[in-house]
This record gives sequence, structure tokens and C-alpha cells, in this order.
Amino acid sequence: MLSPHEIATLLLAAASLGPIDADALEPPDLAALEQAHLVHVNVDEGQAKVIVTEDGRRVLHRLGLARAGGERV
Repeated sequence: MLSPHEIATLLLAAASLGPIDADALEPPDLAALEQAHLVHVNVDEGQAKVIVTEDGRRVLHRLGLARAGGERV
């Protein structure tokens, strides 16, 4: 079960048009989302970027926070 903070973090990551800088998100919430395989943290050239996985998009869709195609409501 996700906490309200984790849901908000997932929503922020999904709201960006591309990968979001990991520094913009709370580390404990981000770690929980990554452990649940809802986001992927990609480190490239010293920069950590957060990408919402397909499972993360499904969670948002089930919560009524996104459409099936990944489009926000």
C-alpha cells in the first residue's frame, strides 16, 4: 500500500514530460516507489533521473489519476 506522500511523488514523476531529476523528489518516497517497481532511477553522467514504469502508470490509472495511454486527467 502506498502512502499519500508516495502517491504524490509518483504523480509528480509522471507529470513531467520526460525523466525528472531525482533531487526534486523526497528520497524515502522515491526509494519505496523504486522498491515497488513503480519507478526506475537511471544514473547517467552523475545525474539521477526518475522514469515511471508501466506498473507505476497502471497504479495511477487505477487511482483515477491518469488515463490508460499515460495521459494525465
